[in-house]
This record gives sequence, structure tokens and C-alpha cells, in this order.
Amino acid sequence: MRAEQDRAYREAMNRDKERIERKMREEREAQKRVEMERIAEEKRLKAEEEERVKKEDWDRNRTEWRRYLRWLSKTNPAPSAGLRIGIRMPDGTRRIRIFGPRDSLTTLYGFVDSHFIPSELVADQDPTSPPSSSSRGETAVQEEIAGSKLHPEQWWKFRLATSYPKKAVPWRPNATLGGIPGLEDGVQLVVEPVRDTDSRKPRKSLESRSSPATSIIKSGGDSADEYDTESDEE
Repeated sequence: MRAEQDRAYREAMNRDKERIERKMREEREAQKRVEMERIAEEKRLKAEEEERVKKEDWDRNRTEWRRYLRWLSKTNPAPSAGLRIGIRMPDGTRRIRIFGPRDSLTTLYGFVDSHFIPSELVADQDPTSPPSSSSRGETAVQEEIAGSKLHPEQWWKFRLATSYPKKAVPWRPNATLGGIPGLEDGVQLVVEPVRDTDSRKPRKSLESRSSPATSIIKSGGDSADEYDTESDEE
């Protein structure tokens, strides 16, 4: 009987020990999970803060480029005759300007871009030098876009398209308005905003592009409405 009691006692002690050890393991694992979750949350918050700061810096720099483009537009007044282009902004307002056939796509895009400047930023305080370039004029703009490693649509945050038939007019460097089919006699253009999630695709090198072809290709892009777009590659 004594031996049976001793065996029962030892078994009870072993069960208690196993229960205590299991409880301690569970507590350690719970603490480890809490610590891992804390670290993950700190990383998430840090990444969000870095992204917020990065976006604020980008928006601030982008606004300065818009203001510089507005200043460039003032130094290049519209001619009395040329390509009469109507532009419908995303808010429904309509702008009209006459461009010369030798004006560039950058001039057109810059004119549109300047209308996204907040009204409190008056034109007489616009910078007369590029925000972050040693070059000047439209060359500085093209270098900024190329150096940003972004698809041009991401940099501009909008795309242009003819209203009817709907045909994209994508930005590309060193292209003149008179050389773009459909713009020779003036046209109505629609400004389509590009969201942050749009055009997030590998950027094709602008330097590697060949001269624009006149063929027309079908492209749905990121927009729900499909439209024709001029191919800018062979």
C-alpha cells in the first residue's frame, strides 16, 4: 500500500510538473507573439510615416515644378494664330489656348499641369528656376521626368486624350504638337487624372524609344474606357 501511495504521489508530481512546464511554455510563446506583433506594428508605423514624409516631399517638389511650368508658360505667350486646343479639366471646367505647331508636348502638358496649382499660390511668386535641376526650360522638365524613374503618367498625374474619337495623347520628350496626328487643326482634349495605383509598372526608358510611328494601336490602359493611342515605339 505504501509503495502504491508513493507511485501515485510521484505520478501526481510529474503531472503537476508537466502542467507547470506547459503553462510556462505557453506563456513564453504568448510573450514571443506579443513581442513579434509589437515589432511588426512598429515597422508598419515606421513604414507609413516614411511613406507619408516621402509623399509630402514629393507633393511639395511637384508643386514647385508646376509653378515653374506656369512661369515658363508666361514666358512663352500664346501666338495669335495656330492650333486652337480646348481642354476639359476633371472638374468640368474648360480651358482654351492657341499653341504654335512647333510648341512641344511638354508645353501643352505644362499648361494643363499649371491648372492643378492651389489658388492661394499666386503666379507672381512662381520660381524662375527649376526646383532641382541645373538645366533650364523644358530640358529641365524632361530631365526631371527621366531621373524620377517613374512612368511619365505617374509624374504628371494625368493623361490627355482627344474627346472624339477617344485617342490618347501620351507625353513624350522632344515631340512637337504639329507632328502629332489629330492635333494639326486644333482639337478638344480631355484631362484624365491618374491615381497613385495607376501606371505603377516598369518605366520604359525614354532614351531607348525610337521616333513615333503613325500606326494606331488599341489600348485599355488602367482606365475603364478604352481608347486608341498613338504608338510611340516601332
